[in-house]
Amino acid sequence: MSVKTLFIAVIGIAALMTTASIRAAEIKILASNGVREALQELAPVFERETGHKLVITFGLAAALKRQIEAGEAFDLAILTSAGIDDLAKQGKVDAASRASIARSGVGIGIKKGAPRPDIGTPDALKRTLLAAKSIAWAKEGASGVYFAGLLERMGIAEQMKPKAVVAPRALLWGSSSPEAKSSSASSSSTN
Repeated sequence: MSVKTLFIAVIGIAALMTTASIRAAEIKILASNGVREALQELAPVFERETGHKLVITFGLAAALKRQIEAGEAFDLAILTSAGIDDLAKQGKVDAASRASIARSGVGIGIKKGAPRPDIGTPDALKRTLLAAKSIAWAKEGASGVYFAGLLERMGIAEQMKPKAVVAPRALLWGSSSPEAKSSSASSSSTN
C-alpha cells in the first residue's frame, strides 16, 4: 500500500465528510490493524494540514464491525471491503462513500533460524503445512479467516486441527499484523 495513496484517500474522505455536514474539529476513525502503520504516519500530517484532530481506534475488522453494528459512534471506518459492504446493506454506513484504498497480502512466517519452507506451488505449500509441528493464526482477523478457508479449500483442515494454535486476536502477533486482503473506507451515514 502506498502511503501517498492512503494519505490522498484520507484527505478525500475528510473532504466528503465536510460536505456531508461533519464539521467537527475531532474526527473519530475506526480502522483495521492492516492500516495501522500508514495511519500512524499520516495522522500528524493530516492534523497539521487540516487543523482537525484524528481520534483513531485500531482493531480487528470483525470486532470493529460489531462495534458499529452495536451503535458505536464514528466518522470514518476503514475495514475490509466485505465488512463495509455488509454495513452499507444494514444502513450503518453510506454506501456511496465506499472507497477501496488498500490491499494487503497474507504472509507466512517461520521461526528464526529454521530452514525456509518450500511454498512455491500449491502442492508444496500443502506438504509444508502438513509437515509443520504447529500452525498459528488469528481467529477473527481477515487474514486468519482467509487462512482457515484456505485449509478447507486445500482439503487439509481436519488434518491441521491437532497442530492449530488459533489465537482469539491478531494483536497477539504484534503491532503490525496483516489484517485484510483488501480494505475499504466509508464515512458513517447516521452520525
